[in-house]
Order: sequence, then structure tokens, then C-alpha cells
Amino acid sequence: MKNNICILVMVVLLFQIEAFSQNNIINLSHAVTEALQIQPQLKAAVYNIKSLEKQIDIIDYDNLPQLGYGLNVSQWKWLMPNKVKLLGNELRDIYTEFRLSQLIYNGGKASRQEDLIENSVGYEKLNYTALEQRVILNVTKTYFEVLKAKKVSAIYKNTLEQLKVHLETADALYSIGKSSNLDVVKAKVQIALIEEEIKKAENNVQAQLYALNNAIGWETDKQIDIEDVTDTYYSGVVNIRYDVPELLNEMYSTNPEFKKVQLDYEAKNREINLNNADYYPSVYAFGTMNWEDSKMRVPMSNYNWNVGVLLSYNIPFLQGGRFKEKNQQLEIKKDVIRANEESLKKRYELNLKTVLLKLEDLKSRIASSENIVELAKESQKTAELKYSIGSGSSLDVIDAVQILTTAEINLSQNLLDYLSTLADLHNVIGRNGLVFSAGAR
Repeated sequence: MKNNICILVMVVLLFQIEAFSQNNIINLSHAVTEALQIQPQLKAAVYNIKSLEKQIDIIDYDNLPQLGYGLNVSQWKWLMPNKVKLLGNELRDIYTEFRLSQLIYNGGKASRQEDLIENSVGYEKLNYTALEQRVILNVTKTYFEVLKAKKVSAIYKNTLEQLKVHLETADALYSIGKSSNLDVVKAKVQIALIEEEIKKAENNVQAQLYALNNAIGWETDKQIDIEDVTDTYYSGVVNIRYDVPELLNEMYSTNPEFKKVQLDYEAKNREINLNNADYYPSVYAFGTMNWEDSKMRVPMSNYNWNVGVLLSYNIPFLQGGRFKEKNQQLEIKKDVIRANEESLKKRYELNLKTVLLKLEDLKSRIASSENIVELAKESQKTAELKYSIGSGSSLDVIDAVQILTTAEINLSQNLLDYLSTLADLHNVIGRNGLVFSAGAR
């Protein structure tokens, strides 16, 4: 009975472990989605945008009527005749006033300030988009680094199994006197070396998983595993042909850095408009109600009110030159933006063409690596067959295994480097969203 219970508990635990393991296997889409939701940098950027949007509300409040109240209590040494009528023979003076004023016109300064702030909000939103794209790029490239490490580990483990088979063959041949003990020793040495490489590869896998957790925004030691999407993604993008002029046009129209340049132009124009608003007068409607007496009385008798319109205008006789110089300064800044835009275009055009060249180079390497892997497999089969019938050497087999191992590692690295470079292309162009939802179109 006790044995049956123990077996049942072990079965349940195994199922739970398996379920836990499956629940912690993530794909690239899941990793990117999580990163976009929890990355602290993105949250800070959102708060910054909301802060700027609040500035517009603050300006709107400046356009509402301004209500003020004042109370003044003072003591006179002697009274002027007009004060005697209000205060009598008392030297104490109590004066209180309510003031209400409303801005009617000031050359549209408030609306121009709002336009400038809206420009800043748009600029910060583009910064957010650029940051979001960098997060996607970082998660994607780190994801592929994990896959590279896992593939190296898997290849070394497969090599270890092949060497163990060779060791069995060498041991069997030695036992019947068809080979020397040196062949057995060589196989054991090679196995020990591969086991050391496996340990290094496993450590690298864990280090890359830590890096992926960090890129997503999870705790560094969170236990996860990832899906191998290499073949699926590569088959979806390998036949894409890229047209440089078309990609350049897309980059200039979609990349946030170029959109920010246009907002810089608009910002300078709006600053000029705001500066020109200083040439216009300000018109206010106002009303006041006041009361003055030597003591608080009920009902109040010495009260009065006043309503009117106020025109305020700073004559630009002396400061007009300052406004003109400021506008000229802003025009010069626009010239700076144009020059920087040209430099930006050249830099990004170079980045784009460099990435495309790298893709072509990697595609060529992949084709070459696939051919080398097939040849290495044939070479290994031949070396093993010759050794098994006594016409080949153990060294030939070990060399063939090593060549195949190197070829398989090179192929896997080239495939993932191609996908990683495609993510770079996605980022340089400025495409939004997941890399391979856009990159495979």
C-alpha cells in the first residue's frame, strides 16, 4: 500500500514538473510583448508624455477669469479730507477688495503656446516609439543569442554521442587485436575535451538566458526556456529581395529620427509665431468691488464697484530690434536642422546599405555551410566505415567528427546571425511591431 502511494506521488510530481516546464517555454512574440508591457524605461517615457500634456491644461486655465481678493488694515498718522469722509475721526483704515479680470485678446499667444507644447508632446511620442523599437531589437537579438548558445550545446552533445560510439568501436577492435590501445586513448581524450566544451556551452546558455530576462524586464534568475524558431523564420525571409531606393524612401518616412527632424522644423516655426505675438496688445475686461471703513460694520455702507476694459501694449520702439534678432536666430537654427538632416540621411543610408551587404554575405555563407555540412557527413561516414573494417585510422574518424561539429556550429551561427541582422534592418528602417511580422512580408 505504501509503495503504491509513493508511486502515485512521484507520478503527480513528474506531471507537475512537466507542466511547469511547458508553462515557462516562451516564444519571441511573448518575450517582446512582455518587454513592451513592463520595461521601466517605457513606463517613464509614458509618464513624461502625460506630464507634457498636462502643460496644455495649465495654459487653458490661464485663459479662465482670474478672481482675486485683498484685505489691508493700516493706521494713519493723520487723515486726508477724502479719508475723513470714509473713516470719520478714526485713524484706523480697513480696506478690502474683490477683483475679477478676463483676458479677451493677446495676439493668440495662449494658442501659440499650446501649439508649441503639442509639438513637444509629438516629439516625446516619437522618442517613445524609438525606445520601443530599441526594446524590440534588444529582446530579439538576445533571444537569438540564447538560441545560438543552445544550438552549440546541442551540437556538442551530439558529437559526444558520436565519439562514444567510436570509442566502443575502437575498444572492440582493440579487444580482437585489430587496433592499438592508442586508438582507445585518443577517443577518451577527445570525449573529455568535448565534455569540457559542453560545460562551457551550458554555462553560456544560462548566461544568455539571464541576459534575455534582463532585456524583457523579468528577474534575472527567472527560470525560462525558449522555442527554436530558426528554420521557421529563415524559410519565411530567405527569398525576400530588397530594393534599396524603396527601403530608403520607407526609412525616411517611417523612422522616428527623421520624423523628429520635421517636428524640429515645426517647432522653430511655432517659436517664431509665438515671438511675433509680442507685437500685439493685450486686452482685459475687469471688475472690482471694494469696501473701506474704520471698523467692520453691518450693513456695509462705504462700498463701491468699478468695471472696465484695460488695453496693455509694450511699444516695440526699443525692444523691436530684440524681437527681430530672435526671429533671425530661429531661422539660423532651422538652417542647422537642415544641415543635421543631411548628415542623418547619409549616416542612416550607410547603415542600411551595410546591413543589406551583411545579409547577402550571410546568405552566401549559409549556402556554403550547408554544402560543407553535407560533405562532412559523407566524410565521417566514410572514415567510420574504413575504420570499422580496419583500413582506416582512428585519427581520421576523430578529425571527421571535429570537422562536422565545426561545420554544424558555423551553419547554426550563420542562420541566427542572418535573423539577427534582419532585426537590425527592421530597426534601421524604423518599422514598428515584431520583426518577423513585418520582415517576412
